[in-house]
Amino acid sequence: MKLNEAKQLREDAVRAKLKEMFPNATDAQLDEAVPQAIAKGLGAGAQALRKAGAVAGKAAVKGAKVASKAAVAGAKKAAPVVQRVAKQAGTAVAKGAKQAGAAVQKGAKAVGKEAGKAYKGVKQIGKNAVDASGNLAKAAKQAADGMSTQDAARAAMGSRLAGGKSAAKFAQGAKAIQQGKGITGQIASELGPHVSNLQLVLADPMLRNKWKMLVKQAKQGRS
Repeated sequence: MKLNEAKQLREDAVRAKLKEMFPNATDAQLDEAVPQAIAKGLGAGAQALRKAGAVAGKAAVKGAKVASKAAVAGAKKAAPVVQRVAKQAGTAVAKGAKQAGAAVQKGAKAVGKEAGKAYKGVKQIGKNAVDASGNLAKAAKQAADGMSTQDAARAAMGSRLAGGKSAAKFAQGAKAIQQGKGITGQIASELGPHVSNLQLVLADPMLRNKWKMLVKQAKQGRS
């Protein structure tokens, strides 16, 4: 057999195979596809025919159906795996959320405990302030009760000799101050000169010592 005859037989076989795959392919389309199929394989020829617009025959359609069934079967096999992985992921997320929730609850409990301690501290401070206020009022009352009515009257009368104008206002002011109460402007004006005189005495060391001795003697005389 001559070489040309062998070559022709091969081209005819390839053409027949491509024609079987693409029954509606024209001769011109086959003329272009056959050389590519011989040079690069039957797949290259088929690709050339598809590009040229040739429609695949039953064999090609059957192959596509087989490929489609294989894809469906693969998807079915993969579905349980995907579901299992999704379930594991969901379990992990739920576990993480539960742990996070427990951590948040623990933190909130700790904050509440510290807030309770702070409240107790503030409550104790308030109690101490009330106690101190009560003690101060008690001390003022004791100081006021320590002087008899007769002594208070004598002091009020003596205030006029020391520069005051109203013995009654002096007595009211002294009593209010001893009890920790406020005084009016008129009473403050009455006590003002006595306070100024006391400041002069306290400013002089010698007079201050004499004043302390006088106060000591006055207290001893009343005891």
